[in-house]
Amino acid sequence: MMKLLFSALSLVAVLGSATAQTARVPAQWTVWSGLNAETVYLPGISLGISRTVGQLGALDLSVRGVLDVVLIPASESPVPLPAPLLGADLLFSGPVGGVTVYGGSGIGTFLGDAFWLSGTAGLRDSFGEGQWGYFGEVKARYSWAQGGNLAPGVRLGVTYRF
Repeated sequence: MMKLLFSALSLVAVLGSATAQTARVPAQWTVWSGLNAETVYLPGISLGISRTVGQLGALDLSVRGVLDVVLIPASESPVPLPAPLLGADLLFSGPVGGVTVYGGSGIGTFLGDAFWLSGTAGLRDSFGEGQWGYFGEVKARYSWAQGGNLAPGVRLGVTYRF
């Protein structure tokens, strides 16, 4: 009887420590900032903010708002014109090895003139144990403007999680 009680207590201790090790508390907010390249050749900057809204199994679920400002060459001006692109993404993320992998879908607009659906996939990690980190992602936007087009792009930058 004593052996059975000891075995049960050992099992509870092992399961409790395993649960404590795998349970993670995600940061609630993340600020994203970096460089953007739209359709591979239109350079720009990107600024976003996301909030973790829940978990789906082992994956964190976040909503992210993004403002990309890309430089569009103007045919009648020697200076490229800045074009603001506003979007929102629904991102699923989880740890793979030593980094966090994320991906999801999104919607957006070019100031109401054009609308798009998008897909994003990327990875992010922290600089050491602090709140600062980095990210890299690829994306594709399908817009209905001018008969529809698919625009690939990338974002590289830093994050601050709090």
